[in-house]
Amino acid sequence: MVKKLFVVMLVCIGLAFVFSCDGGDDDPQDDIFAQSPDPSKIETIMQDGREFKFPVNQLVILMEDGATEKDASAVASAIGANIVGQIPSTGTYQLELPTTTAAELEAVAVRAEAQPKVESASYNYLGQLRETTACKANDDNDKLTAARRCALENIQYYQAVPIVEKLRSSISFSKVKVAVLDSGLDGASQFENTSVNDLVNDNGMFLFGDDKGHGTQVAGIIAADNGDNAVNGIASRIVGASNIGIYYCGEAQVSLAKMLSCAAKAGEKKIDAVNMSFGYGAENPPPRFAATRSQWVRVMAKYPGTLYLAAADNKPYVLTLTNDAPAGIQLGNMMTVGGVGGADGCDPVKEYAMSARGSLIDIAAPAVNVPVLDPASPDGTPLLGSGNSFAAPIVTSIAAVIKSINPALKPSEIKKFIMDYNYLTSSEVNYRRAVLALPLEQMLINKGAAAVVLGYIDRDGDRIYDEPGVVVDRICSRSEVNVESESLYVFESAEEDAGSFLNAMGFGVIMIKDGTYSFSASCSGCAFKLDTDFPIPAKVGISYVDNALNNIGSGTSGALKFISCVVVQREGLSNMPLLLDIEGTLRGVFEVMKPPSPDVYIRPFTGKFNLFMVVMAMSPSDEFVKEIEKSCHGGLNRP
Repeated sequence: MVKKLFVVMLVCIGLAFVFSCDGGDDDPQDDIFAQSPDPSKIETIMQDGREFKFPVNQLVILMEDGATEKDASAVASAIGANIVGQIPSTGTYQLELPTTTAAELEAVAVRAEAQPKVESASYNYLGQLRETTACKANDDNDKLTAARRCALENIQYYQAVPIVEKLRSSISFSKVKVAVLDSGLDGASQFENTSVNDLVNDNGMFLFGDDKGHGTQVAGIIAADNGDNAVNGIASRIVGASNIGIYYCGEAQVSLAKMLSCAAKAGEKKIDAVNMSFGYGAENPPPRFAATRSQWVRVMAKYPGTLYLAAADNKPYVLTLTNDAPAGIQLGNMMTVGGVGGADGCDPVKEYAMSARGSLIDIAAPAVNVPVLDPASPDGTPLLGSGNSFAAPIVTSIAAVIKSINPALKPSEIKKFIMDYNYLTSSEVNYRRAVLALPLEQMLINKGAAAVVLGYIDRDGDRIYDEPGVVVDRICSRSEVNVESESLYVFESAEEDAGSFLNAMGFGVIMIKDGTYSFSASCSGCAFKLDTDFPIPAKVGISYVDNALNNIGSGTSGALKFISCVVVQREGLSNMPLLLDIEGTLRGVFEVMKPPSPDVYIRPFTGKFNLFMVVMAMSPSDEFVKEIEKSCHGGLNRP
């Protein structure tokens, strides 16, 4: 447990809670700073039916390449302003003026752009936090049921976790730095095992506070440690909380000047991934938005060693090169994240109805009913949040996992990897959706994982990941059949060939041990159903071979029964079940022959199996698909 220090400090975000944490190195230059706007100076304008806010006494100017701080000071002096924030490395300066109305501010902005070496001037817009609603969830990640699990199921979280837990001792995870630029960060008890740092004042302590709660929810998706039965961070669960460093920067108003300075600080600090679940755009952007966008381009292009990830707007318009920022900016170290999930979060191939869209979306992630921390009660029941604010940190988490496995990767390489290893969305959507287990497996293969790891995730040695559902079955499954007076036959799925299939014509089960012994059963014309005896041999044909004992057997009576099933993988585009984890039982009698002897031996047998089942579905209307969705854990229609 991290030692908690309770101190009282009066700062801009109020009284808050502090705990000690790692400091880190590579401190950014102290000439990057910004001033929070005065709430009493905020003006509101309407554009495209939404509010845009900015202080009437502040501008953010972008100087031309090659301009100096002295040039910026001359501009400030010429228009009667003071410099209250700056990013000298990108030529960005925050100016405070005596103006009291939006009209006065616009007049000064025109004068500012007429000054030598000024490229553009923007209002200091306050950002839009890209969330919508949040309601109560039932429990933590491992206990969420039905629709409340969908967001995590749809990114393969429940497949990635058992893979990593089984192989953790053979996987090397490196430390990774993730910055959360947002409204604040609270919920100290949910980050006790994670290093939490102030990006601006990295002095070994972090002052918790988040009046809006938004930053807490975003950071929790990435790195909450689940120490108190609340949300489990995706990245921290995979690479380990001790390998995640969270660096916070921001303010409740999410002003342009402040967030630009935070983005620059992250670049100076050599942060690996920066999550930005806010933005400043609209389908028809507000006045001086082009300058706002140019400032974001300048800052992110300055730091190609840091990967920036931004949430697309929660308005269903097409992103262009002129109507949103930082989302939609096209750089090798920048990703724009849209949303999927359909109406209830359980349809991963359908767009989130409120998400911005178009070809400038690099990747999508669940944005509907995502489990998030409850800022009012971080240790308690999670909320379900909706909005691209919660899609972005899912992709940020995946980026952090990839970086942790291979620290040598550049941001552009991480971006390409995420965009190469993912799943399709519906035909109406022209971008793909992020998943966790596929890039996790493939990066381990690419990095040259230990032989024991490859034995699970790349058994055929083709250097291409095996389907995560199959890998999970290899890890979790065990089957056995006891043939009286002959032997107990054990099949560990991690070592043997064992599996089953299901289609409209029936099902089959096969278990093979290194060519030494095997069992196979098939049922033609059988409709899949749990807790139903399928009779041997009237319905199920079953055979048995033991080469060591020279045995050949055929079932003459008994039954096969499926007792449970779990949907462990769905087809990427149709979302129909692709792989099940099934449990079942066998009982009956074999007639066994031992060639060349003509004698027949009566051998009772019992068995149990836990295998993966390949589902060969053609349509959601197939009766066996309906049964899966109704009866299996993870089924869409299961009560």
